[in-house]
Amino acid sequence: MFLGFLRIVVYFQHKRYTNQQTRDNARTDSSDSLLLTGTSHATQINGNATQIKVNRTSIGFFCHNLNLAIPSFCCCCGSPKEVLKSVSCIIPPGRFTAIMGGSGCGKTSLMSALRGHPSGKMTGICELNGYAWSEIDSRIIPYIGYVPQDDIMHSESTVKEVISFQARGRLDKHLTPEQVRSKVADVMNRLKVMPIQDSLIGDEKDKVISGGEKKRVNIAMELVADVSVLFLDEPTSGLDSTTSKKICALLEKCAKDDGVTVVAIIHQPRVEIFRLLENLLLLGNKGEVVYSGKANLALAFFAKFGFVKTDTEQNPADFLMDVLAGQITSSTGRNLQAVVTETTRLFTEAMETYRHPKREYLERLRRGFFWQTFMYFRRTFILTYLRHIARSIVELLITAGGSAMLSFCLPSKSMLDMQNQFALGGLLLVLFCHLAAMPTFGPEEAIARREFNAGFYKSSYFMGKDIATLLKVALIPLIFSVIQYAFIAPKCALLDFLLTALGLGYASFGSGMLLSAALPQATAQMTAILGGFIFLILSGFDPSLTTVYGYFQWEAFGNWVLPGKLVTGLSPIRWSFDLLSSEEYVHSSEFWRFCASTKMWSSGFDPYDGTFSSNTHWKMYALFSLGVFYRILCFFVILTKK
Repeated sequence: MFLGFLRIVVYFQHKRYTNQQTRDNARTDSSDSLLLTGTSHATQINGNATQIKVNRTSIGFFCHNLNLAIPSFCCCCGSPKEVLKSVSCIIPPGRFTAIMGGSGCGKTSLMSALRGHPSGKMTGICELNGYAWSEIDSRIIPYIGYVPQDDIMHSESTVKEVISFQARGRLDKHLTPEQVRSKVADVMNRLKVMPIQDSLIGDEKDKVISGGEKKRVNIAMELVADVSVLFLDEPTSGLDSTTSKKICALLEKCAKDDGVTVVAIIHQPRVEIFRLLENLLLLGNKGEVVYSGKANLALAFFAKFGFVKTDTEQNPADFLMDVLAGQITSSTGRNLQAVVTETTRLFTEAMETYRHPKREYLERLRRGFFWQTFMYFRRTFILTYLRHIARSIVELLITAGGSAMLSFCLPSKSMLDMQNQFALGGLLLVLFCHLAAMPTFGPEEAIARREFNAGFYKSSYFMGKDIATLLKVALIPLIFSVIQYAFIAPKCALLDFLLTALGLGYASFGSGMLLSAALPQATAQMTAILGGFIFLILSGFDPSLTTVYGYFQWEAFGNWVLPGKLVTGLSPIRWSFDLLSSEEYVHSSEFWRFCASTKMWSSGFDPYDGTFSSNTHWKMYALFSLGVFYRILCFFVILTKK
């Protein structure tokens, strides 16, 4: 079953890998540039055993009459909110550009539009080196880096592990392991995080490294991938002025020395930071461009309209923010709208001069599906079993204790007692598997979204995590079933009992993974508990299967029972309870079979169909098929998430 599902996922990637291999065979030594042809910046990385030379061409952006409207929460009675209004600007290649403006003016929305991820309906022109986003395919993704405002990283990973993961997954696949390690070491040295390379990232509860160090690690995650464009959403927020200056000096150096196009949203920069800015983009409160040009010419531009900075000791950035907020009165009586109009006019007159010509670009040969799957498997295994070994042991101890208490407290003398054991034991095992599956996807949704935007495959992410959790999928049912078997001594063989528990655990873990991927974490946990009881109700234990079938029969459709059978078939307890009860019935004495036969037949079970003794293990196959079905649903949920 599992291998069949693996083949389905590989099929989705087959065309991409075939095309990539074709380009790989046609590659020559002269095509080592990582992106666009044209003016390039060379970066040299010296390692112990190798030397890497990266030819990087910077990327520029051009926007004209760009409008962005976010749909209203109520699609029936609300009108879309206009966030960006007729935005016309350029982002020069290989420069440090800062986006500034008041709260709610659309800074983050503009950055999302530049990255190709608009938050609403976008109209107008937004080009990357002469190409509209609709003309650009996924080959450009590895060259665009994004540092979010929050420090989105695995708190249980070390600094070196976090940076190395990005390097192994996003750098050209022809680089040797020595070259990749050399690249990682070089970036860590440049960002001064080498002394903390073995420290855990930590979180708000367990702080290990400082906020400034986290921000540098966040930037290192993108720079290690040799990106040509680096977007940063408020990289100085929450940091002291000294640390903020160091971060901005680093960004200015990346733009100047490496030719990286740096675009950052910055709030209230100190004077020294403002002087580091090469290009400045100011947005007004209505989402329009007030100024777009060199940062050192901004004050002179506003002075033409009567907005003169009279206080020589005032921070230029503070003065500009006061102008945008309407706190400064023009000496000539002109308002801010006149500045917007003039800025638009100047841009329109010289628009063709600013527009970047189209350039062909080469694709970086990324790591394939199986390589990334192994990366995700390795990381998940380390975080799940090695970093949280105590939690894993506690989960297994709770499983053993729950199985022992249930088996010891409930009687197991008669056939009906055994049915109680099978049904309630199945419920308890489903709950354990559901709760154990909750951390699979939900808690790291933001991390996964960042990695997907960086070019990692969603299929590799899913398969790597699914394979890594198989150990837990096997241990929890095995421990539970061995203890229960020792206490209640059912009629079936131990191996058959273990296989049934494994099938039940595999299916239940799959449904738990689906809930973890589809719902927020708190909601998923409550739904996981509720889902276990729903599975019990649909199992045929109480109410009977015939009663449940009746819930889904309608006279208009001829009292068709197929819908009821399909719904009950989604419950893994239905198949494990049926299988174990039938096996217990077949091996019981005539007296107990006579006592239980009426209830079993009236409940909708055929005790002679699908037992281990009948050579037809279709009920066992149904359990594992159900696990594959829930995993396929989980995979498509991950595919559809943005």
